Amino acid sequence: MHPASLLFKIHPASLLRGMRLLVPSSIQAIDDKKIIEGDNVTLICNVSGMPTPMVSWMTPDSQRVSGYRLEVTNIDRSQAGEYTCEVSNECGNATETATIDVQYKPENVQLTSSVVDNKACKGEVISFNCSANANPGVTSYQLFENESAILNTSTLGMWGKHLENKGVFVFKCVAKSSLGSAYSTSVTVAVNVPSSLQVIDDKRVIEGDNVTLLCRVSGMPSPMVSWMTPNGQRHSGYMLEVKSINRSQAGEYKCEAINECGNATKTASILVQFKLPVLPWTTKHVREKSSADANPGVASYQLFENETAILNTSVSGMWSKTLESKGEFVYRCVAKIIIGSEYSMSVTVTVNDKPENVQLMSSAMNNKACKGKVISFNCSANANPGVTSYQLFENETAILNTSASGMWNKTLESEGVFVYKCVANNSLGSEFSMSVTVTVNVPSSIVQITQDQNVTEGHNVTLMCNVSGIPLPMVSWMTPDSQHVSGYKLEVTNINRTQAGEYKCEASNECGNAAETANIILLHKPENVQLKTSVMDNKACKGDMIGFNCSAYARPSVTSYQLFENDTAILDADPSGMWKRNVLNGGVFTYKCMANNSLGTEVSPFVMVTVNGFS
Repeated sequence: MHPASLLFKIHPASLLRGMRLLVPSSIQAIDDKKIIEGDNVTLICNVSGMPTPMVSWMTPDSQRVSGYRLEVTNIDRSQAGEYTCEVSNECGNATETATIDVQYKPENVQLTSSVVDNKACKGEVISFNCSANANPGVTSYQLFENESAILNTSTLGMWGKHLENKGVFVFKCVAKSSLGSAYSTSVTVAVNVPSSLQVIDDKRVIEGDNVTLLCRVSGMPSPMVSWMTPNGQRHSGYMLEVKSINRSQAGEYKCEAINECGNATKTASILVQFKLPVLPWTTKHVREKSSADANPGVASYQLFENETAILNTSVSGMWSKTLESKGEFVYRCVAKIIIGSEYSMSVTVTVNDKPENVQLMSSAMNNKACKGKVISFNCSANANPGVTSYQLFENETAILNTSASGMWNKTLESEGVFVYKCVANNSLGSEFSMSVTVTVNVPSSIVQITQDQNVTEGHNVTLMCNVSGIPLPMVSWMTPDSQHVSGYKLEVTNINRTQAGEYKCEASNECGNAAETANIILLHKPENVQLKTSVMDNKACKGDMIGFNCSAYARPSVTSYQLFENDTAILDADPSGMWKRNVLNGGVFTYKCMANNSLGTEVSPFVMVTVNGFS
C-alpha cells in the first residue's frame, strides 16, 4: 500500500484528555448603596472565570484596592461616588460599577433677612431666606419668631413678613429632611416706629403775654424735634416758649420730627391781639379838673403828681391821665395869674391792679413723677385787691376746680410730658404763672415671659423677658443658683440637671420694679435603676413565691418596667415595676429589670437568686 494512501482515525475523547478549558472573566451586577454618613458599608464583587480572575476595586478618588470585597468604615460624604470592580484573566477582562450615595441630615443652616444693620420699621414687609446643606434634600423649612413658629412651612425656605408691632424680635429657622432637622443661628431684628405728631392747637394770645407751644411726638428711636418760626428761625426741642410776644411774631409755627423710619410735621398758628386803652376811671384812666377864683382871671393851670409837674399846662384846668402804675398818688394843681399863683388842696388817688408775681410750685422732685402717683400744686400771687380764685391748667387746658387757696392734688393717670401753669384772678384782671414741666414716667412691668420649658439634658434653651416702662427698665435674670445675668434674653447651652429650676426675670427703673418667673424642667432617660427581691440572703426554696420590685429615677416618669430571668424577659411589662413569681425549679437564677420612658431605657444591676430543692 502506498504510504500516501494511509488514513488515520483519531477519536475526539482522546483529544480532550490533553486540553484545559478556559473561561473569560465575568461579574454579576452590583447593587448601588444608600448609606448614612458615619456608618459602614461593604461592596461585594461576585466574579467567575477560569482561571480564577484577579479582582480589584477602583474608588472615586482613583485608589485601587485588591480583593473582591471592599469595606468602607465610618464613611463620609467625600467618599461618595462611583466604585468600579475590575477583574481579569488570560481570557478577558470585565468591569461593573456601583454607586454609594452618602446621606446626612441638614447642616450649615443659614437664615438671612432683607433688613439692613438688623433694623426695620413698623409697617414694612421684610423677607427671610433659610438655606441648608442636606442629602437627601430638605423637605421643608419653618420660620420662628421669639421661639414660636410663624407663617407656613416652606419648601423653598422663603417668606415675607409684615412688621405689625414694634420691639426687638429674634428669628431663626429649622430645616427638615427625612433624616432629621437642624436650626439656624438667631437673627435679631429691632422694629422701630416712624415719627408721628399729635394735632397742635392754634393759640390766641394778647400782645406782651407769654405763650408755649408743645409738640407731642412718638416714634422709635425717639425722633429729633425742632420748631420753625414764621421768620425762618429753627429751634430744637419739643417745647417752644415765646416770652412777651409782639404782633411781629404772629403767624404759622411748624413742628418737625425726624427719625430713621420717617418724618412728620404739624403746624399751629399764633394770633397776637393787642389792647386798646381802658378809659373808665376806676381802672386805668382818671379825669382831673382844677379851678380857681381870680381877678384878673387865671392865665394857666399846672397839675402835679407827687410834687412833680406832669402833663401840659392848661388854660381850662382840665386833664386826662392814663394810670400806668399802681400805688398811692398825691395830686394837686397850681393856678397862675399875672400877679401870682396859688396851690390847691391835695387829692390822694389809690391805683389798684390785677395780680402779679404769679408762682406755681409742684411736689414733683426734679420735675419727674411716676404714673399712678398723686402730686400737689400750689399757686400764689401778689394782688390788690386780693386774689379771688386760682385755676390750674395742663397743656393749656383748665383742669380740676377753681380754688380760693390755689392748692390742688392730681392723680397722674397717663405717661408723657405735661406742662402746667396757673392763673390768678381778681376784680381787676388775671395773670398767668410761668410754666412748670412734669415728666410722668411709667413703672417697670413685664409684658411677656417665656413659659415653663421641658428640656432634654444636654440641649440648649432660651428664655425671653419682654418688658415695658419709662424710662426703659434695666433687665436681668436670677438663676436657680442665685447668679445675676443682665439682659432680656437668657441662653443656657448644653444644660445639665444642676441648672434646672426657677429662673426669675427682674425689671427695674426709677418708678418701680417687676418680677416674673419661668421654670426649666430637665428631662432624661431612666437612671439609678434598682431591682429588689423578697428573698433573704439571695436564697429561696423551690415552690416559694418571690416578690420583685424595680424602681428608677426618670423625667418624664417611667412608662413601663420589664423583668428578665437569665437574660430572658419574663412576666408582663408593668408600669408599677412589681411582680410575683412562683419558682418551680431549683438552680441559680440571675434577675435584672429594665426601666423605659420616652427618652430611652436603662437596666438594673443583676440580682442572683439560688433556688434550693426539697431535702
